[in-house]
Amino acid sequence: MYRKIFVFIIYFGWIILAQAKAALPPIAFKKIEILPYESGIKIKIRMSGSFTYRYFKLPAKKKNFLRFVIDTQPVYLPKGMKKNYVFSDPRIKKVRVAQFNKKTVRIVIYLKKAFTYKINKKKHNLILFINSPLLKKLICIRSIKVTYPPPQGFKVIIKTTGKPHYKDFILPAISYKNLPPRLVIDLWPAYLPRGIKKKLKLSHPLVSGIRLAQFNKKTVRIVFYLKTTKIPYNLSFVKSKLILTAFDIQKPSISLPQVLGLKVKKIVIDPGHGGKDPGAIGYYGLKEKDITLRVARLLKKKLETQLGCEVFLTRNQDKYVSLEKRAEFANKINADLFISIHCNACASRRLQGIETYFVGLTDDTHALAVASRENASLSKRMGELEKILQDLLVRAKIKESAYMAAEIQRGIIKFLTYRGFNPVVNLGVKQAPFYVLIGTKMPAVLVEIGFIDHPKEAKRLRNPKYLVTLVDGISKGIKDYISTIEATYRYKSFDKGG
Repeated sequence: MYRKIFVFIIYFGWIILAQAKAALPPIAFKKIEILPYESGIKIKIRMSGSFTYRYFKLPAKKKNFLRFVIDTQPVYLPKGMKKNYVFSDPRIKKVRVAQFNKKTVRIVIYLKKAFTYKINKKKHNLILFINSPLLKKLICIRSIKVTYPPPQGFKVIIKTTGKPHYKDFILPAISYKNLPPRLVIDLWPAYLPRGIKKKLKLSHPLVSGIRLAQFNKKTVRIVFYLKTTKIPYNLSFVKSKLILTAFDIQKPSISLPQVLGLKVKKIVIDPGHGGKDPGAIGYYGLKEKDITLRVARLLKKKLETQLGCEVFLTRNQDKYVSLEKRAEFANKINADLFISIHCNACASRRLQGIETYFVGLTDDTHALAVASRENASLSKRMGELEKILQDLLVRAKIKESAYMAAEIQRGIIKFLTYRGFNPVVNLGVKQAPFYVLIGTKMPAVLVEIGFIDHPKEAKRLRNPKYLVTLVDGISKGIKDYISTIEATYRYKSFDKGG
């Protein structure tokens, strides 16, 4: 009798156990990972096989936690699996995993703030991206650095985590509030992180201080307190850096004859390379020496027509002229201005943009690379050039060269933008040890009119309309420079009773 009962229990127990096992869903919940990424968090849910899912939001309860719910089917939660995950994160409080019913595992994510999300399924994984709306859009202003390139130069590098929009304007002085003139730069969408220094006091002829502030939820405002009513400056954005370059022109040196109120009578234009030196070679078989000569000839005609001055070329045909002889020629004819025209190049063929240089020392790796390439035909080493430069930096022409470079760069960018050649990458005004500029006795600049080995810019450099627009911009910059220098001298003479 007892034996029959025992067999009966074993038999039906096995059937019940088999049915219970058969009732378990075939897919097991295996793992959950929570990882930071860019502007939010990434939640990766892993299963043992194929599954379906649905998701929805639940309103906040008393503790004000928003809940994002994911139901997965047919899935079971193995015994011993961790069910609660707690985080010290500004966006997420915790994640809870539970067996909601026989076939459903529910994942509940408790969030501290409003959020946006994106959910994807890849094979046996479910990936959820959760973003804070503000953090996703806003760019962080990481740091601000001030340097003083000689003579009396002013350079500010604002590092960011991306490329914000920006605008700049001058606010006039308000005497009754004891406020000086101010240069203002607004960046958006952007924010200031905790701990960043918001006030900088400076000892400089141009600027007395800088202040940073969160102007509104999406705008960072940077204010430069000026010591002068007029400041020549240039703004450019390069590789997550907004760069402001300015130079003092209200007190220009009057040691050079060309800024003593005399009209500019002679200008030398220097088409880079030539003859056996082709310069950079780019797309479509373009040679730098050909493009620079074409631009130089167009610029010569434009300046002769607009300014009524004599314009000379260091070469008017495809021939080789050494860097030393180019400067010697400009000095020999007592030129008032020297403009060297070049095309840029980069080994990666990814860089693009326009930049204008004046002579000087720098630690900018890109500027040094450009100078090294343009100085390649020299027998002198970089160390020798720097020694020569140290002696020449005391000359007054550096200041005038800096301002002429800023005006030419501004003119080029303005004309190209207005005439529809967008986007125009403004690489700004820089200093570098170009040998062709070192030996000149007049204000001198070198203009890199574009990257000949970049497909888009190479195509533009073949376009006659683009070259004409370039020339118009350079010409406008030269004209504005001359007007400012002469007006400044007349103002100083009036003050002295002259």
